[in-house]
Amino acid sequence: MARPPGGSHLQSKARGQYGFQSRLPNPRKHVLSIILWCTVVMATSVLLSSRFSVPNNDIPSTDISFFLNELDELSRDAGDDSSQLQLRLLRLAAGVDPGRSDRATRVFSELLSSIESLGHTLPCMTVDAVQGPQNSTGCSKGCFFAANVYNSVDVLPNMILQLLAVLGSLGGGEHAQRCFVSVYESGSTDSTPQLLDMLRRILNVLGVPNRIVTRGDINREQHLQLLRVHQGRRWLRWSNSKEVGGDERIRFLADLRNAVLEPLLEPPPQKPCAAGHKDCVYVNSSSSYSNGGGGNAGSSSARSSSSSGDGIESHDHLVMDRVVFINDVFFCPADVRRLLRYDSADVACGLDFVPAALWLLNQPEREYLMTNHLVGGFGVPRRWAEWLSRSWLSYKIWKKAYGKSRAFWPWSFPVFYDMWVTRDVSGARIRNREPYSLEPWTADRLAQGLPTPAYCCWNGLVNLRAEPFLRKAAMGTRGSLSVTRQSASAVAAEGGIVDDTDGDGDSGRYDGNDDYGKDRREAEQHAASGTGPRRLPLRFRGHRFGECAASECSLMCDDLHAAGYHRVLLEPNVRVAYHWSVALSLYGNFDRTAPEDAPGLRYRPMAAGDARQVEVSWDDDWLPRVEAGARSVECCGIQPGRQTADFVSGCAPRDMTGSWWSGEPVEAVLKVTL
Repeated sequence: MARPPGGSHLQSKARGQYGFQSRLPNPRKHVLSIILWCTVVMATSVLLSSRFSVPNNDIPSTDISFFLNELDELSRDAGDDSSQLQLRLLRLAAGVDPGRSDRATRVFSELLSSIESLGHTLPCMTVDAVQGPQNSTGCSKGCFFAANVYNSVDVLPNMILQLLAVLGSLGGGEHAQRCFVSVYESGSTDSTPQLLDMLRRILNVLGVPNRIVTRGDINREQHLQLLRVHQGRRWLRWSNSKEVGGDERIRFLADLRNAVLEPLLEPPPQKPCAAGHKDCVYVNSSSSYSNGGGGNAGSSSARSSSSSGDGIESHDHLVMDRVVFINDVFFCPADVRRLLRYDSADVACGLDFVPAALWLLNQPEREYLMTNHLVGGFGVPRRWAEWLSRSWLSYKIWKKAYGKSRAFWPWSFPVFYDMWVTRDVSGARIRNREPYSLEPWTADRLAQGLPTPAYCCWNGLVNLRAEPFLRKAAMGTRGSLSVTRQSASAVAAEGGIVDDTDGDGDSGRYDGNDDYGKDRREAEQHAASGTGPRRLPLRFRGHRFGECAASECSLMCDDLHAAGYHRVLLEPNVRVAYHWSVALSLYGNFDRTAPEDAPGLRYRPMAAGDARQVEVSWDDDWLPRVEAGARSVECCGIQPGRQTADFVSGCAPRDMTGSWWSGEPVEAVLKVTL
């Protein structure tokens, strides 16, 4: 067959006005093929693992075990100089030159690098703008670091490194042995227990008192079994029989949080043998603590735990000033140090962020997100991607797949997460997006990056005053004397309150028979109807009859206010993330070492006078605002028969001033003579 005259150039020119033919077909002429191609690509992305998943961290590397074994041996060989060795290693963990390069520091440096290679870690600041090079005095009286983890292999490499850096920055590392690290894990199906075993060994080498529980007996399966027995046929109506939901989930989480707080009520470890002997066993009234690490029998009475115990004084409870709760979040040492500087606050929180759910975005934002995902994730030309995002069928397919795979997260918008717990100074919810508060005064302060009073917060990272959780504060209020535990028990018995701080009654643990202690709830309701403070020490719990069916953290805020602890602070410059893609967004893909990219929030480095300004603001202006807001605290409780709260139509204000403790001297209210 003869070819048409004119050659390929003339043929091409005849096809188009400008002498060429586009490689991209006209979308309108190829609608079906484009949509089918897009469907296949997106379906494949859901099935395949994300390129942002944690690389190869299912099992800690053999190098880490080698480094730990060598550090154990070097620590034993150090003998009387072991404390100086521990101090050098703590400073190295905080990013400070230990001033001496020996075999131990080199091995420890290699260990830190190996942990960093296990997963994602943040480019945290090495110098605090206020404190100087990694030197904080926030825990001079002792800090209790608590964490509950479950399938947390994604965040644990960062958590371990940053926690070690925090400990190394406390008084230049000298205050680390006055602290206590408590972690409770149960039910994990990934390598979380192995990573926690590694953390335990590192803390033992550094001489930091700790209790690390792995494979604990408070787990989801246990609660599911009890619920099946308790609910009977009602269990069949659950939408997902493999998850704990609704009120039961709150009580389950309260159990987990109480389990990690157990060392605050137990006598500290005691040394029955000579100092420096590494085979000593630390014993107390209910469990054994071994400096070697122990096994993995994870129950509250027989558990995998350890403690060095050198820095803890001999009392009937741990001597602590602050409790720092860390969720499974990406954070930096500067975040913890910043919260610790607000020692006038009873509760100090940051803000936690997650990828935005589609219902939080308007249609143009959804289309923009889909366009960026198709361009960045699949290499679709932007012209096609924009057209597909406006096409009904392709958008519907993409919308259904969104959120089911981490492949979608890197192109999402970071939004505030914990609006179920956080309440601003007016008692209203903090919203997911800017302006985060509908109360103008609070919204303006947050937008400027100024610390702001609130009624309640938690938000992934929280610094709490330890006093209301300690046994010595059996009854009391911030700033007043505490009555003795014996006197408090007598007074409480007269008022119909059972003092069971030595038993399990305050744990709120589900036993399948008494509906989480019905008699106890009635007794506590009787106590709450009076004018006295809430019985201490406080513990997490589920809601009582007539209360808002809220989170265990929300109920803890209510109990703190009822006990006279009203100083709740929201620090908008402390920003943590539950997902790596959000952490990347906050840190500008590592273009900066501070989380400046939170939408609608200005980032302010901490100034020298910020903590003092907060301290003087409580009595001048802030506490009256918080007390006024307590008259209308927004309740978004779990509705009967539902698994989650209804934030659209299920919220209503409640007056919480009835249980508001005015702060009068405890002995005057209880009529107890100290």
